[in-house]
Amino acid sequence: ALAEDRDVRLVELVLPDTGKFAVIGYLQSFLQGGIGTYLYHFYDDNCATRIRDLIDLATDGAFASWALSQPAEGTMRTLTGEYMRHRPFTAWVLNALQGPSVDQPISRWEAMALPLELEQAVHDFYLEEVGVSVHEEVLQHAKQPNGQGRSTAAQTIILALALFATLQLLSLTAPTFKRILLGVLYLFLGVLGSVLLFMMVASDMDMTFGNVNIIILNPLLLFAALRMFNSRTEGKSWLMTCFFFATAALVLLQPLIGQENLATLLVLLPLYLSGAAFQRRPKIKERKGNEL
Repeated sequence: ALAEDRDVRLVELVLPDTGKFAVIGYLQSFLQGGIGTYLYHFYDDNCATRIRDLIDLATDGAFASWALSQPAEGTMRTLTGEYMRHRPFTAWVLNALQGPSVDQPISRWEAMALPLELEQAVHDFYLEEVGVSVHEEVLQHAKQPNGQGRSTAAQTIILALALFATLQLLSLTAPTFKRILLGVLYLFLGVLGSVLLFMMVASDMDMTFGNVNIIILNPLLLFAALRMFNSRTEGKSWLMTCFFFATAALVLLQPLIGQENLATLLVLLPLYLSGAAFQRRPKIKERKGNEL
């Protein structure tokens, strides 16, 4: 954490003797019981939730009762998005893979899957429920503040417009390069869609279940990529026409589908539009004879 220039703070908990013994007993069982390996879950069971659960054990359930009674601001998607602004590409990929389960209202208990939310909750819990302030020691201040930069919505709009403008320019100046570029992008999206399909049907990652993005982000894109790599084609595909209209339909149905995937759709729209067959320029055929 120090080497990666991350914020590092040490928070000293105020626990009664019974809470300290509860923590000692849990750690002894944890170390001796062979349960040091567990199935990691991004939100339900991670490095932050393990500390959260330990604090709840030490407070005899008071921490959970307090946190579950308070709604968090936003959903897991919006909360995590705030901490991913500095990595827009990674944020976009994670948004594309996650389904409607991360768009549901949550309490502060679920929000503590994020370390900073856990830290703030500890401070608030002790002030509101115990009436004391916990001591905190700052070990390092990050040079780059967390959450800085443009909002995720602004980043998405800028990226979508940049893609559209770039592809339109390439279609006029370098159509062959545009065709190859689309092939590479469709190949990546096809692989990503294959990963999404696997996670939805053959994994325990329930945050991907029911993901409507599988309609427009799936292994069929691999066939579109192969077509783009074929030099005898014009860089257009009827398959991409179907993907474009499906993506446009999802944009229009956004308020009804129960999943916040507009960021995914806005980036895919110009990519699919550029490969749609209806954009093919008509060829002027030579007419034989004396037809006027």
